[in-house]
Amino acid sequence: DLSNSASDEQAIIFVAQGLTFHEPEPDANEELAMRKLPFAELFEMVMRGELRDSLTVAAVLKVQLMLQRGELAQK
Repeated sequence: DLSNSASDEQAIIFVAQGLTFHEPEPDANEELAMRKLPFAELFEMVMRGELRDSLTVAAVLKVQLMLQRGELAQK
């Protein structure tokens, strides 16, 4: 969900391809849930409003645009 306040917070998003999946090794106070899915399915989840985190939505839309422009290789 969007932040309803003014902020100078910055976030950096990385796009990685060709990674190998490994079991997570969370810190003692962390709970991680990982799910591997095709990017097309992730994009559709954003478009259906199933994912609402603004950073995730922005990243997915940017990657989709980069794919359409040929700036990223389609895997």
